[in-house]
Amino acid sequence: MTSITNKQIDQRDLVYLRPNVKLELLTGRWYTWPHLLSPIQYALNLAFRQIPMIEAYLADPQSHANIMNDSDLKSAPILHVDTENADYLTSLLTRLQQDCSPAIRFANDISNLDRAIVGQRTAGSLEHIYATLPDSLRGLVEVTRDHCNQPALRIYEELMFGDCVDSAPQQEISLTTLPDKERPFFLNTPRLLDTARFDIRIPFRDSRYDMLITSRRHPVSFECLCNTLNINHISRNHFREFFTHKPPIRRAEPPCNSSFRLRYFGHACVLLETPDISILVDPMTTWDPHNEDGHLKFDDFPDRIDYVFITHNHHDHFVPELLWQLRDRIGTVLVPINNLGGLADPSMRLALNSLGIVNVEVMSPMQKVVFKGGELMSLPFLGEHAEMSIYAKHALHVNLLGHSLLFLADSRCVDRIVYRRIAKRIGSINTVFLGMECDGAPLTWLYGPYLTSVVTRSEDRSRRLSGSNATQASALIEELNPARVYVYAMAMEPWLSYLAGLSYKPGSPQLVESDKLIEWCAGRGIQARRLNGCEELIVN
Repeated sequence: MTSITNKQIDQRDLVYLRPNVKLELLTGRWYTWPHLLSPIQYALNLAFRQIPMIEAYLADPQSHANIMNDSDLKSAPILHVDTENADYLTSLLTRLQQDCSPAIRFANDISNLDRAIVGQRTAGSLEHIYATLPDSLRGLVEVTRDHCNQPALRIYEELMFGDCVDSAPQQEISLTTLPDKERPFFLNTPRLLDTARFDIRIPFRDSRYDMLITSRRHPVSFECLCNTLNINHISRNHFREFFTHKPPIRRAEPPCNSSFRLRYFGHACVLLETPDISILVDPMTTWDPHNEDGHLKFDDFPDRIDYVFITHNHHDHFVPELLWQLRDRIGTVLVPINNLGGLADPSMRLALNSLGIVNVEVMSPMQKVVFKGGELMSLPFLGEHAEMSIYAKHALHVNLLGHSLLFLADSRCVDRIVYRRIAKRIGSINTVFLGMECDGAPLTWLYGPYLTSVVTRSEDRSRRLSGSNATQASALIEELNPARVYVYAMAMEPWLSYLAGLSYKPGSPQLVESDKLIEWCAGRGIQARRLNGCEELIVN
């Protein structure tokens, strides 16, 4: 007979995280989009976006409050905060200026250095610059020239994680049940202190979060969880409100036999599964329950995801909040190579590492990953980045059990011959997924903090974060000649408003242009439709 030596677990102590609870990743109280994980871009956003927006709000809180409920201005550079919270924003501003002073200093020094280097008109040596570097930049930068003798600056991003500019000390997790469609826009509004929230100030990569992540699908001891996360006894009753004894209702069982299943979770998130392999593209979904048939949410992701493929480093395709909560299920994350050391193109591998995700493979164009039943390949990705020198973007070709699929994300077909060359390399294609957000935001909306030279209004408006319009999309489809086209990644789902900030109306260019493409495809015998919401797709 085996004796029980360990204390038996009280079943009443076993809990699950409630399915509708969001675990928001915050950095300095701002929602953590991928660039806030990377020290260089974190510092530039803090110094040249976040602090100036708080200062502008405090100069005239009423003007911000007057327009905060205008849905057309959800993504505008204004704080959507009531005037009664002005005092909190004053204290937040003071804290950021004090606690993050090394990051602010770095941002100003690197911007000044970049401007100074660009001003070096002669082709002589630049070695003299090293002796003039401020302390914040010493040992972190290399001054170079390109093949046209133009001066350039490279930053050793790898040396900055764990240093004084790293965002880790400002990181925390905030538990909230606020519905997705009511969450503040990620780029312009910090999260306020709220008694309905519960905040945990531990850096994202810390392994102490593992038990909290596990509680999404497996029961954990509430007492053990509190002890692990250092939740004091006074706060435990509040913390307990976010948990339940009931397990989540899940639809995560793998397909049976030799079948192939394709699930669309909304926006650009697609799950490809066979009994042997699972591939998740651009993970993003809702946490909230809905009554629609076929609705999928976070709980419906499988327990094992062999490959996660991230197409590019934009906030609606690389979502730290969601990836962080999948870190115990992911085999390998596949990301594109970046423009090493650039101000606007951080390493996605290092950003994922800061989330505690260590199995990351960086792919070059046309590189393959081969597995049982198929392979996937990284493909060049044109457009949508406002002509910035950004390498961290790639499309995906999947060949799985005889199905050939392309995920082109927000590709903008400015040169159709690229796709002719791709088609020649990969052969017959069954299905193409293509984004058509063809009226994107101007250059400075996302990349403004990284620009060290003046951009005129006309230049800003001409360089946009746009995908293909109908003319460009039809040219692309002509080159690829698929049997089926899905227009996706349109941010039409209501739960995505806090990341996309879009509000389509009849006559919106994105809808008009995608309708034109669908009609064009129908006239050529190509099945085509625009996706919105969640569903299981038929691919044959």
